[in-house]
Amino acid sequence: MTTASAAQASPPQAPGASPAPTGHVYGYSRVSTVAKADEGESLEVQQRTIAYAQMHGLKIDNVLIERGVLGLKPLGDRPRARRCWPS
Repeated sequence: MTTASAAQASPPQAPGASPAPTGHVYGYSRVSTVAKADEGESLEVQQRTIAYAQMHGLKIDNVLIERGVLGLKPLGDRPRARRCWPS
C-alpha cells in the first residue's frame, strides 16, 4: 500500500493500470532459518526487490527483516511483522 497526499504528485499511470493503493508501505524480508539468513542470498534477493520498488517511486515507510521466523507463524506473532499494524 502507498501513501498519497495532496502535496505529492502522483506518478503517471499506464493506460489500463489499476490506481495506486493508499495507506502505508512496508518492505518485509523473512527467512525461516538463521542459517539461511547468514548465507544472505534469500534476504538479499528480497531486499533487492524492495529497492527496485523504491527506485520506481514507491515510498517505503519502513523495512522490516525477520531472520529465523517460520512462514507458518501468523504475522501478528512475528516480532517485526506485527509492527506493521497498530496495537
